[in-house]
Amino acid sequence: MKKIIFCLLAWGSTWSALEAKVVTNGRSEGHAFVLKEHAQLPGRIWGFDWLNKETLLLSIRGKGVYQLDLGSGKASSLPSPNFHRQGQGGMLDLRVFSINNQKWVYVTYTGQTKGQANTRLARAKVSKGALGSWEEVFSSKAYSGYGVHFGSRVVMDKRGFLFMSIGDRGDRDNGQKLSSHAGSILRLSPTGKALKSNPFVNKKGALAEIWSYGHRNPQGLAIDDSGQLWAIEHGPRGGDELNLIAPGKNYGWPVISYGKEYHVDRKVGQGTHKQGMEQPKKIYVPSIAPCGMSFYRGSMFPK
Repeated sequence: MKKIIFCLLAWGSTWSALEAKVVTNGRSEGHAFVLKEHAQLPGRIWGFDWLNKETLLLSIRGKGVYQLDLGSGKASSLPSPNFHRQGQGGMLDLRVFSINNQKWVYVTYTGQTKGQANTRLARAKVSKGALGSWEEVFSSKAYSGYGVHFGSRVVMDKRGFLFMSIGDRGDRDNGQKLSSHAGSILRLSPTGKALKSNPFVNKKGALAEIWSYGHRNPQGLAIDDSGQLWAIEHGPRGGDELNLIAPGKNYGWPVISYGKEYHVDRKVGQGTHKQGMEQPKKIYVPSIAPCGMSFYRGSMFPK
């Protein structure tokens, strides 16, 4: 049985879709493999997922949703939600989820209203291998004129609940505001609604969709085999964080941080610890600029 790992490689101004195969010569981190180029695509790929064994769906930040046929290497543009390209924003994450034996494609993306941009969530039903029309299911209260820190990643747990991350939108104080979706991780139903068991449903002035807060710009989400949610996010200058996410918890941004200011050699916030605020499971100094994250469960790379 052939085993493959699918990865994306930056190459000049384009991004290439690659297949990694196990071989007997060459080593990297203790394992042998070679890379085979399948296609070159126009722009920066932000997210991707399998539609079926031979077809990959990809979100290209400034272009929209694309489909890649691995057999022929042909890439084609698909209809996309009406997204707004601004700074770090545009077409963001893309995931394929099965809900009650029906396959859906979910995307996060940047929208704009009256000159202010926010992070949104839409979905499309898969019918006979093709995408139906897009339905916007959630539009965040995270509007800003800044073109930074939109997040955004979306995952689904075994119960069919969605988790969606949103950055602080360039306003640090948003991280500690429960009245804004910015700087938080949300928990939603498949139709984009707040769940009654969310931690801030009954808290006055708080948005019911919020699951955790105090985040700077989480662009990686993954759920482990025990059902626990993990997030990885950008620190300012140093201080990228890997966090184990729990409901109602405050992850400290911008009050505590392991990073520094960009313009001066000074730490951000009041320090690295404060009572009532969570500590990361791992920090990265200097920054690694983390984006996507996943758990590898196979035996191909035992080390």
